[in-house]
Amino acid sequence: MKRCGEMQQENRLNSKLKTQNSKLKTFIPSSSQLWQYLGIYLLLGTIALAMLLPLIWLVSTAFKSPVEDIFQFPPQFIPGQPTIQNFIKVWQTNPFGQYLFNSTLVAVLTVALNLLFCSLAAYPLARLEFRGREAIFTLIVATILIPFQIVMIPLYILAVQLGLRNTYLGLIFPAIAQHSVFFYYVKPSRAFPRNSKKPLGWMVAQS
Repeated sequence: MKRCGEMQQENRLNSKLKTQNSKLKTFIPSSSQLWQYLGIYLLLGTIALAMLLPLIWLVSTAFKSPVEDIFQFPPQFIPGQPTIQNFIKVWQTNPFGQYLFNSTLVAVLTVALNLLFCSLAAYPLARLEFRGREAIFTLIVATILIPFQIVMIPLYILAVQLGLRNTYLGLIFPAIAQHSVFFYYVKPSRAFPRNSKKPLGWMVAQS
């Protein structure tokens, strides 16, 4: 009996080894597959480099001195007389600190107000049952099909009429309730049980 048990254990080990070897063989590509992968990666690398060339030229141009020709052909990617005076001059002649503050303030307030208003609008459509719920949800989501270029001028006219031109609120007000944020609140929340006591924002973050 002991000998029989040892043989069974040995057979199991052999079968496991065979299974592992077969798995390893499936992961080891042949020489033809290696050349195919190499060709694909070379092609993708060439395309990526071509996409990066304008950015490389942009960075290179920023460090060139005023006496260098930035439009020469073929382009010279290594500056002949590298300098940082271009950056210093731009920061001295333009209020980039104010630009950064404006962008940060508008972005933070827009995101915060979107989370507030979209969560309030999404909760009844995600967690409550009432007549016309799906029709309202479909109508709101359908506004995604409207390009921003169509509503851009009416929004500007409305902001001018409300006296919001050249103000922070004029930038924030048109974007405080985005349909995409509303959609991302509603759809994941419907997957959770209706008796769940978790907040709506927590449900969206966990989905």
